[in-house]
Amino acid sequence: MRKGQAKIDEFIWVVTIGMVVIAVLLFTLGSKPGSEGNTTENITEIMGEFRVGAVNKDIPRNIRIGDFSVSFTLGSNTIKEDSDIEIRKGLFETKDFKMSGRIDDDLDLVTGGFLVIEILDYSDAGNLIVKINDREVYNQITNPGEINIPLEKSDLKSYNVIELSASSPGWKFWSTSIYKIDKIKFGVNLYGRSEKTTQFQLDEYELRTFSGGDVVFDVVNKEGEGDLIIKINDKLVFKGNPSRNFKKSFDIFDVGLSNGANEITFSTETGTVYELDDTEIVIFHQETARKKRSFTFSITESDLNRLKGNKKGVMEFFIVDSNFLGSLKLSITDANGNEHPVGILSSFRENELIKMSYDDSDVTVGTNIINFETLDDGSFTLSNLEVKK
Repeated sequence: MRKGQAKIDEFIWVVTIGMVVIAVLLFTLGSKPGSEGNTTENITEIMGEFRVGAVNKDIPRNIRIGDFSVSFTLGSNTIKEDSDIEIRKGLFETKDFKMSGRIDDDLDLVTGGFLVIEILDYSDAGNLIVKINDREVYNQITNPGEINIPLEKSDLKSYNVIELSASSPGWKFWSTSIYKIDKIKFGVNLYGRSEKTTQFQLDEYELRTFSGGDVVFDVVNKEGEGDLIIKINDKLVFKGNPSRNFKKSFDIFDVGLSNGANEITFSTETGTVYELDDTEIVIFHQETARKKRSFTFSITESDLNRLKGNKKGVMEFFIVDSNFLGSLKLSITDANGNEHPVGILSSFRENELIKMSYDDSDVTVGTNIINFETLDDGSFTLSNLEVKK
């Protein structure tokens, strides 16, 4: 009997324990949402690294120089030719000759000019008279053949008028002075370099924050095989055959930039012409721009109820590195657009896990935003952001 009674007692004990376990499970499953065991659900997580803080930006200033040509010329150009000319001067007749010639070359490169006259025949009476721009440059009896009349630079203009005439036959007043001219040629002698020089100003702030400079232009025409030469403050920046869309960078120390006036010069080698358009210098200086990073996370009614039940939400992240020049400010912008400060992190170390809490007064139901912003000149690399509700 004692043996049977023991088995009954053991069975009752097992049944009792089972009923207790079932009751506990039913109680747990029947608990309302927001119980203390569910603090880590609905996690917003960003595992990668992201940067927050002061960043340097290159700010350009464009200094326009414009469209121009540069050349280095040596030689001569024929401006105008004519042929089969006859001039006459008699008691009862006068026949003169005029022609014009425009100099398209840069007058600064013109050193002088010339008139070449080939005389086929003359009447042995009267002088040949030659004028340019109403100034007499030749007046004498001239036999058949070629004459070369040099012209001074001061004789020449952009537009020139050449006149040929004959003087009276003198004591042979009954005769006529006649010159038959086979050909006349008017030209100019050229020598020199046509350069483009422009001054540009830099102030102390631009020099202190200078990060680079460019010379840019388009080559619209080139004549000859010589190089284009660019100098800033008499320091060589470029010497060569530029591409059609040209850009050449320079550094502050390469060209000796200074506070105030600086100078850029474009020139060429002998026998070469370059026509350049849209020429400009671009000066870059660095300015510090504050960088703010923001991430969204959602808050539901259940999340807000948990937070109202004296539960704190937590934001966790790692500080990977920092320049230690400022503090990190965190805030939350709720779904209604109101910003709530969470905290300012002034003391920290690299690879440190940071935890900052928030409560129901910082968020509203809907999409909320967590903001990371630096104060002063701080810069941070952060990672593994988690928002726990």
